[in-house]
Amino acid sequence: MPRHAWPRPKPPLLNLALEETIYRECDACTGVALVWVNRESVIAGRNTREGIDYSCQYSRLYEVPVYRRFTGGGAVYHSPDTLSVTIIGRGRLSPRNIYKKYTGLLARALALLGLEVWIANEGDIVVSGCKVGGSAAHIGGERHLYHAVISYRLPDYVPLITPPRRDRLERGVDPVKYRPCGLEQSRVGKEEVLEAITRVLEWEGYEVYDLWRYGSLLGLTGRAVDLAVSRARDPFWWPCRPLTVL
Repeated sequence: MPRHAWPRPKPPLLNLALEETIYRECDACTGVALVWVNRESVIAGRNTREGIDYSCQYSRLYEVPVYRRFTGGGAVYHSPDTLSVTIIGRGRLSPRNIYKKYTGLLARALALLGLEVWIANEGDIVVSGCKVGGSAAHIGGERHLYHAVISYRLPDYVPLITPPRRDRLERGVDPVKYRPCGLEQSRVGKEEVLEAITRVLEWEGYEVYDLWRYGSLLGLTGRAVDLAVSRARDPFWWPCRPLTVL
């Protein structure tokens, strides 16, 4: 398979809608891995609460939108230097086994680059003591979806948009157990990261596609756009709207 190029950043609502549309509407789409990149944003888990994982006040102040995905987990920071990887598999695995299997593959890919990698909290990827990636999953019928992010360069807004730790502790929640960071400090190239991940997934028998190329092959991009437009009107999926322009 030809070497993959780092995907072009696209609006998060479109990416999230296409990922979900492929998973829900294509029963035969298993054994595939999709790579994609969001524009600057915070993507919150389906059940996260404002003030714990993200702050609407700061997101508006620094003009970083917050959207919600259809899987669980906490809030994740995205930028043009954050790689998203979606894997759709066959079988009703337990959440623990899903994280063990797929996070293990991504950790192995980073280890091929000579990095000191380990997995924490089942789905977090830690390199040299810093969290560079997180993951979430969805199980439905006899298929499952796993998606993860790998941060190459952490956005500057991260310490500004995250609610203070003391506020999270007062609410009984402190999801960040490792200091977030990007792989850039490890002095590996961005394309090297994508190449290593692609190589390991293909070794394991997965077909790796750019998300939008795959959606186009399936003829599902139009439905995804319709879903994204619908979600843009719903405050549940877009909890932190700009104060002036919607």
